[in-house]
Amino acid sequence: MWNEEVAGAWMTDKDWGDKVKARLSDWNTTINKRIETATKQLQDKLVENYNFDKSKFTSDNK
Repeated sequence: MWNEEVAGAWMTDKDWGDKVKARLSDWNTTINKRIETATKQLQDKLVENYNFDKSKFTSDNK
């Protein structure tokens, strides 16, 4: 289950490590966006379903 498009290289490539390292910033950006989206969804549901105070979710918690 190896996907070259995701990893950036085949495991057998001689420069595999360099190719994977080159993709780290892209992966970091992608996961940070996903975490931000999930956090927002969680906060919205806590307010909606459990009457949490929206003001408790400050931008300092990013």
